Amino acid sequence: MPTSQFTLKLLTGGVKARVNINNMQAHRQAEGPTKSTKTDLNAFIIEGKNVVDVFVGPGAVSSGANLDLKIVRADGEGKAAKETKLASFRWEPGKTEMHPQVPTKVWCGEFKVDKAFGRWSWQDAPNTPPTAADQKAIVVLVEQLHKALTDKNVDAAVALMRVKIDEMGRAFGLSADEMTTAQKENLQAAFSAKSWSVAPLIAEGMQLVPVADGRVYVVTDAPGKPPIKATVDKQPILFPISVTRADGAWVIVR
Repeated sequence: MPTSQFTLKLLTGGVKARVNINNMQAHRQAEGPTKSTKTDLNAFIIEGKNVVDVFVGPGAVSSGANLDLKIVRADGEGKAAKETKLASFRWEPGKTEMHPQVPTKVWCGEFKVDKAFGRWSWQDAPNTPPTAADQKAIVVLVEQLHKALTDKNVDAAVALMRVKIDEMGRAFGLSADEMTTAQKENLQAAFSAKSWSVAPLIAEGMQLVPVADGRVYVVTDAPGKPPIKATVDKQPILFPISVTRADGAWVIVR
């Protein structure tokens, strides 16, 4: 278990919502009846100032719509864990002019964390836009992961996701070896299913969406979905890919 657990507690009803932590999407909520959700934020938290942005919409919302947000930190385990509130926000319709076509930012807050999970690789990445050569390198990286998943090559897939696996391990309180073993077991379980299949990769129209102030790029297909899609027992499995520059090369970090 990690030494600290950071959690987003969100209560929403009748409204679409998105919560960004440090300019990266941490949670997206579809419009629907009142619903309570909890989202693990460990992989988004940095040491120092953390910024929270809340977006609602797009479009008009009903008078009964609501959104209540809390971000908490729990130190310790089980019932003995001590919970501290880091940020909170409540939104009600009528207090914000809503944009009809794009989400409206209804709140920006911040909180400070003295100690978390160390420094993430993307924090030291340059924030200059990718060149044509960079864009080609990112496409090749995605193609390599797609091939590894199509060929059911566990070792190749894990090698391509090495940075992501190591950093997610830190966020979950696992060593690199423990997280690697867990990732390999997950992939082996999926690959062993007779129904495992990977959809063809469509590189044309692939998009790079800058987040984290341009230090990370979310890779999507033309419609804005994760570029790699698989199925097991008719159940879709999406492979979100976010990349950054580390030691002069593009790597998968989330």
